[in-house]
Amino acid sequence: MFSNSFSLSSSIALTNNWNIELSGRMDTPWHDGYYKHTIAFAASAGIKKSFLDKKLNVSLLISADE
Repeated sequence: MFSNSFSLSSSIALTNNWNIELSGRMDTPWHDGYYKHTIAFAASAGIKKSFLDKKLNVSLLISADE
């Protein structure tokens, strides 16, 4: 059985050296020999701030999957 995977990634530059990053992924159901896998999802979001002429970066990332 064939499987498909779809993904999306986006980065948005904001003012004052702030960036927002978003990504997501979906895998369709598939068979792996004896096992049947269900649909799977994953998503993450992050925010980043640059300091000292972009020599220091501080970021926070949140991730979830099913």
